[in-house]
Amino acid sequence: WPPWADRGGSHNSPKQVTDPSWIGGLNTPAYCFGPSENQIRLRIESSTSLGNITNVIGHIDGADVDRLVVLGNHYDAWVRGAGDPSSGTAVFLETARQLAHMFLNEHWQPERTIMLCCWDAEEYGSIGSTEWVEEFEHLLSQNAVVYINTDSGAIGKYLEVAGSPALSEVVRNAAAMIPAPEKSGADTLLDLWPVNSRGLQTASPLGMGSDYVAFTHHLGVSSLHLNMRGGARANQMRHTSYDTYEYARSLYSPDEEAWSYHRVLSQLLALLTFRCSTMHVLPFDFTEYASEMDHYCDQLLQDFPMLAESPFFDRLREAISLFRSAASALDEESELNSDGSQQSHIRLRRLNDRIMSLERGLLLPDGLASRPWYRHAIYAPALSGGYPAQTFPSIREALLADEADLQQPEVIIQLVQVAQLIRGVASYILNRW
Repeated sequence: WPPWADRGGSHNSPKQVTDPSWIGGLNTPAYCFGPSENQIRLRIESSTSLGNITNVIGHIDGADVDRLVVLGNHYDAWVRGAGDPSSGTAVFLETARQLAHMFLNEHWQPERTIMLCCWDAEEYGSIGSTEWVEEFEHLLSQNAVVYINTDSGAIGKYLEVAGSPALSEVVRNAAAMIPAPEKSGADTLLDLWPVNSRGLQTASPLGMGSDYVAFTHHLGVSSLHLNMRGGARANQMRHTSYDTYEYARSLYSPDEEAWSYHRVLSQLLALLTFRCSTMHVLPFDFTEYASEMDHYCDQLLQDFPMLAESPFFDRLREAISLFRSAASALDEESELNSDGSQQSHIRLRRLNDRIMSLERGLLLPDGLASRPWYRHAIYAPALSGGYPAQTFPSIREALLADEADLQQPEVIIQLVQVAQLIRGVASYILNRW
């Protein structure tokens, strides 16, 4: 139901709209919403045709030319697309301009190569980015360090962060260094990142809806999705012909500088890119990843209370505990080598390759049973919801398919398989220690 709908009582007759913001200027006695006995005939005209799409790819070569920090934003739109995606495209291009200026005029070279990707055909199902990822799957699986995505950019006043839990800390640190827009009432951009229901500023899990999908769910590349959203008005005109420059500007009050929100998002994107491409040790925090997996387990138990009786669920908890211990040791080693002075270049590269590859270890070998292209064991797009994320998807889907029967083989198989994957990543860390 729409936000103004009265959910109580009978819905057999039309109800009058009372929210004045939903009442237009037509000379009619009342604005109502259904169901009703009235019928309309809707005529839809669509054209089917083949066309070419074009991804635009740029790069800044790093000293380690084969290690890739990938930034992306799509540039196609449903109609006018001022908010989605042109707001994000403006942020992306300004970030590219800043990085190019440092490279060309200040003789700066990153440690790792930066790839700047403008995707086409995102609105048709992330086709541009997905085709690129599938074409270069082997290269990216071996060499992609991180993927950072923007989409709608600055269409609100609050920072929205989704992505790998291992990247939450580097986002917090970067956002804390960026002054907030003058009229925002906040000191830093970090203050504009709302806490979640647990009172934490941590990246929410990635579902579906933008070009991170192939990187995250198919390849297991640690990814981020960054936007400015929310405020007194949401971007209600997304994907319509009303998503215009004037509407995008109206999302901010007259005394606010709308472009200041674009600026701080571009600064965040640039600073994250700079750190991921230049720091001696990659700024990932897998201890926080373990904490989030514990939380996902709590959610799983809340949704399926009968798991408390399963010894295989206990194995999943134990695997996460082992992962936490291994991740803590890895994070300590990363901190000790953060200045790059204690290890040779080859040793640092090996350490970074271990960090880079950890999330790849959480891919299901055969993917999800109902959709094998999606391979991440920790999160996937919700099977029925589209945009939202679903945590421990293979376990959830097995429980739903078998009516939460813990004795069904597929339920046991998925609990054991996910626990083994997590335990395997922990062992990989500890054995290479």
